[in-house]
Amino acid sequence: RPCSSELIGMMRSFLHRMSAAPAINELHGMTGSGTTADKVLPSNRWLFTSAPRGLDPSLYEVNAHSSNATVTDICRYGICRAASVAKNRKSARYVASEPNAYMFAQLGIMRALDHELRHLFNHRTPLWTPDQHRAFLRGANNATIDLSDASDMVSRRLCAAVLPEDWGRLLFAARSSFVQFPDGSLLPLRTFAPMGNGFCFRILTLIVATICAVSCDHEWSVYGDDIICHRRDYDHLCHQLTSAGLIVNTMKSCSSQYIESCGLELYRGVDITPWHPHTLMTHGNCVIDLAAANMAGVRGLPNVADSIMSNIASLGIRQRYNVSYQCREFRLPVKVARKTQ
Repeated sequence: RPCSSELIGMMRSFLHRMSAAPAINELHGMTGSGTTADKVLPSNRWLFTSAPRGLDPSLYEVNAHSSNATVTDICRYGICRAASVAKNRKSARYVASEPNAYMFAQLGIMRALDHELRHLFNHRTPLWTPDQHRAFLRGANNATIDLSDASDMVSRRLCAAVLPEDWGRLLFAARSSFVQFPDGSLLPLRTFAPMGNGFCFRILTLIVATICAVSCDHEWSVYGDDIICHRRDYDHLCHQLTSAGLIVNTMKSCSSQYIESCGLELYRGVDITPWHPHTLMTHGNCVIDLAAANMAGVRGLPNVADSIMSNIASLGIRQRYNVSYQCREFRLPVKVARKTQ
């Protein structure tokens, strides 16, 4: 529940720079690859018989010439289905499965939001890869802010207050209004675009980047819920994010000599990102050697890495090195490798 009228006013003024919302005939919808709330099979996801009430049915008659698909039913309210997926070994992440017709429209709107994000923020909001975001982290005097359950904290009330009228009308028409839980209970969906919504990441980026734009006096970068800002803007930005109803994760936010964002860890500008092997197979000290070779490679010391690997090669280990993921994939001989139970 946003509580700062001053911040809401600044965000609304900034977002009036957005272009006019696209017309229905300008959208290019897409079908999703995940499970849908209405359990439509992948082979039938281009055949639409229903459409959201707030959207023109012509959006869904894309296959009418070949499959005689016509929209005969209008959905008054979209109902997504709640499900949980494993986040890590300790916790689960809740996601929403959207109805097929809603997902089709959401993915079309996602493409339009991509254009708006580039128009409003340019390089400050990379969307497809965090590499540019990580590169910005290496700048001097940077701090990082991490948000807890960020996509769930962007409320429909906040979006209704700050979005231009035409964009708000389009986005609200394409989002589900209710969520159904596994026990059958039905509740209003107060999150604007939960994980599973086609434009979830774009709306999260739009809201967080707008808060940064109206709150920061220095350069910043946003990748989803990962924020990089100047240390002088850190306290004020945390306050503004909290005023918008978001939750700052103080345990993962850094404003000291140590900073971390999108898996990259720096201490006084030096890369100290640890190496995390997914499968541990040991043969003497070869795991230690592989870790050392990996660290040398990503730190720009190829001669040291090659020297270490030449010693390991005598053990018959076949390896492949991938700098972009900062990991060394390796296989040990069958007689050496043992999978622990």
